[in-house]
Amino acid sequence: MEDIFQKNAKFKFIYNLYQSGVEAMLNKFSNIKPQSFFLSMALCLFVFYSIVVPPFQTPDEYNHFYRTYRVAQGDFVPQQNNQRLGGMVPVSFQDFLAPFNATNSEAKSKMVFQDFTRSFTVACESDYLEFKDFPNTSYYSPVSYLPQALAVFVCQKLEASVGAMFYSGRLAVFLFWLIFIFWAIRTTPVGKWVFVLLNLLPMPLYIANSFSADTVTNAIAFVWLALILKQMFAGTKPNKKNLLLLVLLACGLGLAKVLYVFLVFLVLLIPSTNFKNRGQWLLFVVGISLPAIMVAYWWSSVVMQNYLSFATYNPEGRMHATLVEGADYYLQKNYLIKHPLQFASVLFYSLTHHPGFYLSSYVGYFGTFMDTPLPVWTCVLAYFGMILITLTDRNGPPIIASQKWVLVLTACVVFIFLIFSQYLTWIRVGGSGVEELQGRYLIPIMPLLLLLLNRSSVEHKWNLPVLVLPIVLTLNVVSIKSLYNRYINEDSLNKTVLFYDFDRQQDSLPLQMKDKITNKTALSGKQSLRLLNDSQSVILYKSDKIKQGDWIWLEGMCKGSGGRLYISGKKNNSEVFNYNVEYTRFVNSKGWGKLKFAQVIQNNTDSVEVTFKLLNVDNTAVYFDDVRLEHKTY
Repeated sequence: MEDIFQKNAKFKFIYNLYQSGVEAMLNKFSNIKPQSFFLSMALCLFVFYSIVVPPFQTPDEYNHFYRTYRVAQGDFVPQQNNQRLGGMVPVSFQDFLAPFNATNSEAKSKMVFQDFTRSFTVACESDYLEFKDFPNTSYYSPVSYLPQALAVFVCQKLEASVGAMFYSGRLAVFLFWLIFIFWAIRTTPVGKWVFVLLNLLPMPLYIANSFSADTVTNAIAFVWLALILKQMFAGTKPNKKNLLLLVLLACGLGLAKVLYVFLVFLVLLIPSTNFKNRGQWLLFVVGISLPAIMVAYWWSSVVMQNYLSFATYNPEGRMHATLVEGADYYLQKNYLIKHPLQFASVLFYSLTHHPGFYLSSYVGYFGTFMDTPLPVWTCVLAYFGMILITLTDRNGPPIIASQKWVLVLTACVVFIFLIFSQYLTWIRVGGSGVEELQGRYLIPIMPLLLLLLNRSSVEHKWNLPVLVLPIVLTLNVVSIKSLYNRYINEDSLNKTVLFYDFDRQQDSLPLQMKDKITNKTALSGKQSLRLLNDSQSVILYKSDKIKQGDWIWLEGMCKGSGGRLYISGKKNNSEVFNYNVEYTRFVNSKGWGKLKFAQVIQNNTDSVEVTFKLLNVDNTAVYFDDVRLEHKTY
């Protein structure tokens, strides 16, 4: 083919032009700065993750969102109310999150485009509040939520919708993370491409696209490490500006997540030879570490004054709180004091049970309840890539043996306290150990371990951007596809969807509904369905095609305490099962609340006729609007 081009002068010119252009592009890409590579890739991938990760589909994002709102209102410490821990949030938040509830717990529930668009029509009614339980995120300091809270505060002042508020918060914390990681990569004198790869793994990107407090923690941890490494090779003591910056970052670590305060021990990496004498160096180490440890201790003392265990928590709020039955921080601590050798057993158990989970969930393990893992081969590729890039990224001076000891000991201390904190908080008293440590907690620790491979004797001629790019693209393409299949891609064999707003399709309504339409009140539009008393009901849908394992989603807005959704299955005129969905406690300022049934049919429904009804169990009128039924067969 090349000979053909060479024989024809016109084609030869085009070929040479093309060849020189490709070579120029490759040379330019080969010389791309690590921070520029990270910036462009992270921004592109953020767009895709934003599309395939609906609201509240990362661990505890509900509670992080509630905590962010309270921080935006100026409530920096946990609020305890009648033996419950949380805070007051607008009731309208429930209208926003309702379409996403079923999706986070049931893989067969998929997102609908209308749910996204509808979320931007839900107003934030700040004058109509209810108490929400979020004890697990109440203990986080406001530092972990500053970017999100600022966005929520601005949106509230602009009277933006809850949907706009939510996505603005996600965008704000992502930009904070993006800027800080860019800063870290630009600052560190060693392991720049290691920093790039670690932060372009699926899990950090997935967490950064959420309200999670981990995003701010991870960002601060990487900048802290980068500045320490810079000072380590500086040859002189830090100037006043850098000294203040190090103190602020160390205190930020202690506040963002208390257990990561032990990363301040990395200050020992800075050699005493950078100072006039050893006394000055010691003063510097204490001056950086002590404020951070004191701030972390102070915040821990403040929040623990409001600590509530499962046993002491108000029973009315337990079902809505993230608590573990049998777990008690103070009882567990007393147990370890009485059995000091037990912690060694706990540590060994936690390390050796389910190591595959925390190793794979460091790379990518998605979902509110961690129900969407990546294929094993992607995790192998990720760890292979991390090791390979660390061995081949030989920019900057070498890290000597004594400094590597500081890295490994700091990583070990942080990991031990990570296990310790999880054991005290989430494991029943006297339990064997932490069953499944989530790998996302290892994000601030991993660069310390990889830097142990710094300055390997391995010779290489690798082009690092060309090496990193396929690893990043492969891992994230697989992740985005997995998230698309989990939340968006409809894989049912058959799907039936009915929607009644009792306004637009009046001519097509069944006769039994038409005589119950009223314009006295409505949630959307001008009309709703009214059931006057307990003798009235309407049938929405009836089918004998529903099978065990089918997905049913029935929801509707109701005004009046007697409203119910009723689902029953009959065989030979005998009732086989029934579900009676009672009036929800989530009520908006107009008195409308949501009734919802969303789950997989567990019963054997062969030859069973299943009926879906709206009914009134009271003697006063109830109103229904925006009723939706979805039936999927697999």
